[in-house]
Amino acid sequence: MTIFAKLRSVSWVQGIRFTVVVALAVFIWLFLRGNYGIDAFLVVDLPLIFLIVANVLSTIWLLQQQRRSGTLAEEQLYLQVFLDCLAMGLVVFYTGASQSSLALIMLIPVVLASAYLYLRGSLFAASLSVVLLAVLFLLDTGGDLEHYGLIYHQAEIDFSLAENVEVYWNWVIIALALFAAASISGFISSNQRVIIRELGELTRRFERFRINTADVLGNIDSGLVTVDIDGNIIFMNPAAQEILEYRGPSPEGQSFDLVLSGRLAPLNPYIRTPLEGGPPERRNEVLITTESGDEMPLGIGTTILQSNEGAVRGVVLIFQDITDAKLLDEELRRRDKLAVIGELAAGIAHELKNPLASVSGSAEVLRESLRPEGEDARLLDLVVRESARINETIEELLNYTRIRQSDIRPLLLRSLLEEVVSLARNHPSCDGDKVVEIEIDTEIFIKADEGQMKQVFLNLVLNGLEAVTRKGRVVITMAPDSERKAVDATLVEVWVQDSGPGVPADEVAEIFEPFYTSKRGGHGLGLAVVQRIVDTHEGHITFVPDAGGTSTFRVFLPGGETGS
Repeated sequence: MTIFAKLRSVSWVQGIRFTVVVALAVFIWLFLRGNYGIDAFLVVDLPLIFLIVANVLSTIWLLQQQRRSGTLAEEQLYLQVFLDCLAMGLVVFYTGASQSSLALIMLIPVVLASAYLYLRGSLFAASLSVVLLAVLFLLDTGGDLEHYGLIYHQAEIDFSLAENVEVYWNWVIIALALFAAASISGFISSNQRVIIRELGELTRRFERFRINTADVLGNIDSGLVTVDIDGNIIFMNPAAQEILEYRGPSPEGQSFDLVLSGRLAPLNPYIRTPLEGGPPERRNEVLITTESGDEMPLGIGTTILQSNEGAVRGVVLIFQDITDAKLLDEELRRRDKLAVIGELAAGIAHELKNPLASVSGSAEVLRESLRPEGEDARLLDLVVRESARINETIEELLNYTRIRQSDIRPLLLRSLLEEVVSLARNHPSCDGDKVVEIEIDTEIFIKADEGQMKQVFLNLVLNGLEAVTRKGRVVITMAPDSERKAVDATLVEVWVQDSGPGVPADEVAEIFEPFYTSKRGGHGLGLAVVQRIVDTHEGHITFVPDAGGTSTFRVFLPGGETGS
């Protein structure tokens, strides 16, 4: 039979045992050997040498077995028990045999045996100890040890005499004590083994359950907070801490009012209401504030934890960051809206274009043939100019509905922007001391249609020039690394900034809407066309006003291969 448990403790006890045996042998050799005179070699030397050699060999056997298989053979432990009983028996022998005051030292191997061999081992040790004590008792009381010294009986004991009966009963009591100790310690060890085995099985089951539960809850994307009936948080998974940007001490054991406070306070009612007996919130949305001050929408739901009797034990709060979902939903609605507007605009444009051309052409013919003067000439010029302006708007509408990707290829961004800046500097909007600059030094490529990209950046630059004062400034630059917002690392982020007065906060969400304009005489399609072109290039554009009034358009475009 092999023993798998307590290998480390067995080795530790083995080391102590060997140390004790050697120390005991040295003590007996130095202090007791002289008591035996010419018999010292047989009575002291040989037994001690045997005991030491036996312990050395058994230790080597034990260590080899343990190193080779990681287990111990049961017979190895029984051999150790035998050697322990033999060592303790020698102690009793050298201290007076039946008259020794150290007879109860035989309890040591009995208790040690119970620790590793349980009830069987302790009874084996007790039996062996009683046999050894009985041998010593019989030899001593029979007068066979008289010539070894006065510490032994000098004549055979007559147990028929009353004064000698006490000697007999002392050894009987010691024998009974050894068996009693063996039974008690063996019983305790056996029960302990059963308890440890059951506890180990329960621990393994719990560990499997804990690992499975921790793995599931720790790796889901949704945030999860569990609160007990007293309002204390008993679990908050990593996703919850990441979504909420929780940086405080461990939330477990703290009141949810303390953890979900400040910017996280909007979550409190969804926990407090079920705890106070109200209905749980199955599905809802709530806005919280991030550490950077932005608003974050959360999809949220709560579940009540109930006992088998139906009593409320706590509340589970589950939530997700739905920022991307909201943006996608808004983008889909925007595209649906723009598709409808585009179809409607295209239909109207086609219906107006031909009659408008007739009106404009007729006005031109009348002006040339009649050569009117005064008020008539001014009115005909007005018809021609307004017809041209309306035609320009119609062309913008048609361009808006006809935007498609055509010649997509890698373009050197700086070269493209230099052409755009050259056009902008010669535009009527670039009057006074207005400045247009490029702050891009590196060679960066984008994948785009050259004509459409020129239209995008020219519209943005002209929009900035029209917004700034006479000494205003428009700058085209790359996004600083610390400010990059592109989730996809393959996107190139270009900023177009102007020093104008900015856009009112309540109008920011509408600037890319078709027909929205704050400029007198504008048709409101410039930025809508820009966004449409960027979208068709699988990029996107955002507008970011800052506290100082500066406006920044952030354009995200697919990067091209350098040197293509």
